[in-house]
Order: sequence, then structure tokens, then C-alpha cells
Amino acid sequence: MVDAQRIFRSCKSRRWPDFGPYLLARNWITLLCMTMTNGFLAGTAAALMAVTGFTGAAHASSGTSGTDRQRVLDERDGKLTPENLRNKQAKAAQERRDGITPIAGSIPLQARTAADGTTMYVPQLADGTPLLQENPCGGVKKFCMYYNSNFRNAYLPSTSNISNFAGYEFSGRGDGVGQDVKNNAASVIDHRIIPLVVYYNSGYAGPRDRVNPKSGRNLDETYNENASARW
Repeated sequence: MVDAQRIFRSCKSRRWPDFGPYLLARNWITLLCMTMTNGFLAGTAAALMAVTGFTGAAHASSGTSGTDRQRVLDERDGKLTPENLRNKQAKAAQERRDGITPIAGSIPLQARTAADGTTMYVPQLADGTPLLQENPCGGVKKFCMYYNSNFRNAYLPSTSNISNFAGYEFSGRGDGVGQDVKNNAASVIDHRIIPLVVYYNSGYAGPRDRVNPKSGRNLDETYNENASARW
């Protein structure tokens, strides 16, 4: 590779007397050398841009490319289908009808004694009110996705990360049984001692909701838009 600084030094290496017209000539030659060197640099930059295809316009459009990539992910995950939009509206109406008002923030799990004498962990408000009378998911190494806010109705338990909720269905009882889990959960409980993250897109991508260890919460960024989850 040619060194532009070497070109400049070589170009102006001829020595001229430091007086009268010779000094003026030396200054002009130095200016000419700088012009030649800058021209070389500009030409090199142009060649690099031609080879790499990089231009200012391409750089300016990078934001649009990001938007396009997100749209591809959303289309892949079924975010933009009429069915998904209708389902979100129907669920919002169902929660209003059933008087479900989502509780904000993280809700810690507290130990309670079940009817059979075993210990269960359920979300409990600061005033001691439990939000569940039982722990339908069972176990202490699971997360549990719920169809409705406030851990209501059908649910999906899991002991492992899920990179794509496609193909999973809610079970249990109440609203949501048999329905798809993907883009359809409203709340979640993390029974483990490490935080769970629920993602908007499959493959653990996009906006996300963090669930504190040993607690539950209503989803926000991924409310009825959950596509993957992992510890």
C-alpha cells in the first residue's frame, strides 16, 4: 500500500534557499505537494467506497434497513396478521368484561400452605392478599405463562427456555384453554432464583420484559406479543 505521507516527503524533499524568490518558490512547491497528496487520499477513499459499496446515502439509510429487518421479524412472528390484531382486541374486551385490572410492577412470591398440606409459592400483594389460591404450575424450577393478566385462567408451565412459542398451547381451565401461547400471554411467574426475560420476537430478540426471580408480573412490552422466553 502506498504511504501518502511518504509521497508528501518525497515530493518536497528538494531543498531551496530560504530567501527572496527561492523562498516563494519553495512555498508554492510545498502547496503543490500537499495538493497532490490530498488528491491521492481522495482517490484512495473513492476507490475504497467503490469496492465496498459504502456511500453516505447507504449509511443514512441504515435506519430504514433496521426498520425493514424488524418488519421481517414481525411478519415471521405473526405480529401483523389480521387474526393477531383481532385477538388482541377480543382479549382486551374479555378482561374488561371480567373486571381484570392489571396490577403494575413486580409481585413477589410468598410461601403458603396448600389444602393438601404442601407448601406452594404464589404472588402476594403487600397487604397479604394472594393473587392465586393455588399454584397450578407446581414445582419451583419453572416459569408459568398465563392467558390473562394477574395470573388468571389458562396457563403454560415450562422448565426450560423457549426460543419460539409457536406450537405451544395453554392448558388448565378457564378462558384461553387450547389457544396458542405465542402472542397471547398477559402475565408470567418466574419460580426460579434467576430472572426470566420474555421477548417480543422469537429467537430471544426485540423488546422485552424482565421478570424478577421468585416473582410474577403482568407483561408490558410483550403483552399479548410474547414470542420467546429464557432465563
